[in-house]
This record gives sequence, C-alpha cells and structure tokens, in this order.
Amino acid sequence: MPTFFEDEQVYAALGKAAAEFFWKLAEAKKQFCVGIGWGRSILAMIDALMSPQFSEPLKMLKQLTFVALISVPSAHSPLLLGTAPQSLLGTLMLRFSTKIHPLPFSVSCMAFQNGEPITTMNAIFTGIGIFAKGKLIEAYAHELGLKIKRSRWLGEMLFQFFDRKGHLLPDQWNGRVQALPLINLQKMVSEGKPVVVIAKGKQKAKALIAANKAKLFNCIIVDRSLAKALLKGGA
Repeated sequence: MPTFFEDEQVYAALGKAAAEFFWKLAEAKKQFCVGIGWGRSILAMIDALMSPQFSEPLKMLKQLTFVALISVPSAHSPLLLGTAPQSLLGTLMLRFSTKIHPLPFSVSCMAFQNGEPITTMNAIFTGIGIFAKGKLIEAYAHELGLKIKRSRWLGEMLFQFFDRKGHLLPDQWNGRVQALPLINLQKMVSEGKPVVVIAKGKQKAKALIAANKAKLFNCIIVDRSLAKALLKGGA
C-alpha cells in the first residue's frame, strides 16, 4: 500500500486492502469464521468491511462469525477508545446491523475465553505491536498498572510477546488478559490457513521479521515504508 503523510489516510488504505482480501477469502464459503486481534489497523479493516464493492458480490456465504481473540479489562485512555477487542466486536455488530439492505448471510460475534473449546477458524486478521511511548501496548500496560519487562521482548501479537529470534515469551499480564495462545497461530500457519498481519510504519520491521521467524503469520498487508524496511532488513 502507498504511504501517505497523514496517519488516518494510511490506516484507511490498509483497511480497504484488508477488507478486500477478507471478502475474497469468504466468497467461496458457506460458513466463514474469522478471528480478529485488536488495534487501529483492525479497526480500519472493520470500518471498510461494509463497502458495497466488497460485500455485495457474495453468493454462497450464509454464516459469518467473528471471534475476538483477546479479552482484557476495560480501558479508559482516549488512545485506546475503539481499538480494544470488546469495542471492535461492538463496532462490527453496529456496522452490519445498520446496513440499509438486508444481508444475504447471518452475522454473529463471540470472544475467546480461557478454558473453553477453541472455535475452528478459517482465517485470522491481527495487528503487531512494539513497546514505545504513545503506542497502544504501552497505554494498556499503564491502564492496568503493570510494568512490562522489556529486556527481552521485541514485538507483540494478541497481547503476547516474542524476542528478536522469534522465541515466544511468558505471560506479562499476571493473568489479567485472556488471549488465544500464539501457538494456535503457528498451527494455522502450518495448516496453510491465512493468518494476516496488518501493519504500518518502518518502525515495525524488526518485529515483523521476528514474528516471521516464529512462523506467526503467512500473509501481510503493509504500507510502502514498512515494505521497504522489510526488504532492506532481508525479510
């Protein structure tokens, strides 16, 4: 995707590309179950999902299910508004329920819970995080009153951390966050199911390279600046 000067333009372009890919994955299925992560890139995709050019050509789809892959305590920071998993599920239902013309398929939403059977998913869409001032993962740690140990970890997916060699690290949230374990992403990748990372900004290149070493995804939707950084970094 091209790189724009304004953040919102970049997210809108990423969201549109992700939504187009989402519906291409869904169009040949009667039932499509997709897991979603959290953050601004996922919100951008959700905002773009109801574009008529993407959703109207579907003929076979009868049931669409979204699974929020993370359950976290409520957050109140303005930085986090709309990006938390619970907020994203609410946004999804609002987008689909307010469509003027009736949809030819049913839509349902559910959330991952520890100890419950894991729903079989056809695909996953997630963002990827880094820890820095003003970043969402830092804001969440502050909201929960936790100090995240940064000595080893490089990147974050689904509120779980990995180092620069792609090694998965222990839980940093003292059990306060419930999330689909990353080993399930690795399993889906090994099965050839789409695990899609949506990301922007060259600052995330090292984290994406490490996540690739960990085999946490097999598809990416990124802006040009991040794509160039990945190529330069030998990804």
